[in-house]
Amino acid sequence: MTIDAGKRGKSRYSKGVIGIKTSRQILLFLAAVASMLLALRVLGRVTSYVLIWPVSGVELTLLLPHCRKGIREHAVSFAAIALGVLVGGLLVGMPAGLATLLGVLTCVDVLIGCLLMGGYVHVFEDLKHRSNVVRFGLVATIAPLLTGAIGAYSVAAFLHEPARRTGEMSILANSLGIILILPLLLFITSGEYRSLRRLASHVRPGSLSFGFFLIVSLFTFWQNKGPFLFFVFPPMILVLLTLGLEGAVLTSILAATVGWFATAHGHGPIWLMRSATQDDRLIVLQIFIWMCAATALPVGALLDERRRAERVGEENKAIYETLLNTAGDVIILSSLNGAQRYVSPAIEQLTGWNPEEFLAMDRLKTFHPDDVEIAGMVLGSLASGKREHTMHYRMLRKDGSWCWVEAIVRGYGSPSGKEVAGYVGTIRDISGRKQEEETWKEERTKLNLERQRLAGLAVIDPLTQVLNRRGFDEAMRGVSQKRMGTMCLLMMDVDYFKLYNDTYGHQEGDACLKALAEVFSQSVTREGDAVARLGGEEFAVMLPDTEVAGGRLLAEKILKSVRGLELKHQASPLHRVTISIGITFWDHKVRLDEMLLMQEADRALYTSKQSGKDRATLYESSSRTARIG
Repeated sequence: MTIDAGKRGKSRYSKGVIGIKTSRQILLFLAAVASMLLALRVLGRVTSYVLIWPVSGVELTLLLPHCRKGIREHAVSFAAIALGVLVGGLLVGMPAGLATLLGVLTCVDVLIGCLLMGGYVHVFEDLKHRSNVVRFGLVATIAPLLTGAIGAYSVAAFLHEPARRTGEMSILANSLGIILILPLLLFITSGEYRSLRRLASHVRPGSLSFGFFLIVSLFTFWQNKGPFLFFVFPPMILVLLTLGLEGAVLTSILAATVGWFATAHGHGPIWLMRSATQDDRLIVLQIFIWMCAATALPVGALLDERRRAERVGEENKAIYETLLNTAGDVIILSSLNGAQRYVSPAIEQLTGWNPEEFLAMDRLKTFHPDDVEIAGMVLGSLASGKREHTMHYRMLRKDGSWCWVEAIVRGYGSPSGKEVAGYVGTIRDISGRKQEEETWKEERTKLNLERQRLAGLAVIDPLTQVLNRRGFDEAMRGVSQKRMGTMCLLMMDVDYFKLYNDTYGHQEGDACLKALAEVFSQSVTREGDAVARLGGEEFAVMLPDTEVAGGRLLAEKILKSVRGLELKHQASPLHRVTISIGITFWDHKVRLDEMLLMQEADRALYTSKQSGKDRATLYESSSRTARIG
């Protein structure tokens, strides 16, 4: 029973789809008949040339919205179009052979239109895109040229006119039919302002310019004394500036209507061609109308596209401003050189300065003197290409006090995308957290020491048997608490290690890391020195109570020991495993800042990498570096 019900449902659905397609084909047939009658009874006669050939434009408008999935399923629709053209031709007295040929050529026009625009243009608003304007222009040019050339001889034989003249008239008439009728019918059937009420509200702002265009058009085509044919273009541009593509459609149709009616009744500049035949005048009129439409439609579409982009931009700007104005955190936007800066209104709640007052100050003046170097390092790191940083520092308030803040800084690229042009910073107040940290510092220290004693295994890297990152951080904190005199920090990274893993496999990569860790461990001999694997192929050596000279000697010793391993690395330019080292030094005269020390070593390591690898570099606060090895 379920299967039978499913079959009945499918059958009803299939009948509904077939019914819709049949109705569409009947509509195409009737539209073709009506278009033929319009062309040969209203716009012209069977035995003469026609100013505008609307058949292809009408049929293409009806079929385009249904061409999303291709045109193979529309064979019956094309047959309905051809039959409608045939019947319409017979009704006005056209020979059956010629009517049949016109039906086939109309199908070719529609086929070209569906191929070029079927997946892109379905409603009037689709014509307001630059790429679709190009497709529409190709259809209005290629299709008439092809079918006009094919049918020129047959029509010429019927009209007893030269084939060249027949081809020119046919191509222009067919192109005008597509370029005028298609946008007009799409506007009527699917345009945003297709209702008269909405159209009136839309046209009202441009009513003066449209009225001016109408007056100029009537004047131009009702006088025979001056060659003022192109007087219509300036007021047409005014209409386009106010109404966009809708104005282009209206002005094109109005120019065609006024021009056709006036010329047919012996008025207008075209009648200044005293010795010209009526056919010559018709060609000139066709060319003029075509130029009006070919100028107005692209310009109107591009103006609408630009307005749409501006509207979207304004909407996005309003959204972003709303987000920035209501965000609890402070948002700072700045170029690297500080020439362009923005700060959100939340800055007033944090510091007491309003955005204008805050931006008027030098940005480094808002940092505590002890934290200025951190700011400089972050700016330098951004300039070198590292795009994300998190830092804690003290920010100046308007009342002269300081508040601890956390800043998450992300760099943004230049237009070329090759370098960092500036940064966006999110700043939040962490004064309460810092105060709480200070309050419980001693108790946390005791708990950490006890935890380290009980969980010693948790601070050892299982692969290399040296300290892991957690163990290294605890060792650093221990040095800070003991207030030792000096300390050197070496940060090391295996060169081209990803290529090593890709070439020899992760098992060999692990073996390589273990061999290097053993070299590092054997290189330090004093109690208190610490070797750690920070993660991946990155290691660090901490040397308490060590001067710069001692750090240099150890770095040189490690480089030589690694070279002595002679571990093959075919994917490396040096054909062996090498490391790069960054060295930094802490003097007991200043407070030890672990984060700052790590950043200094990381900068020195980055310099070693950029200078050719397999070497060590000493970080110096003057931003100059010294190479070792």
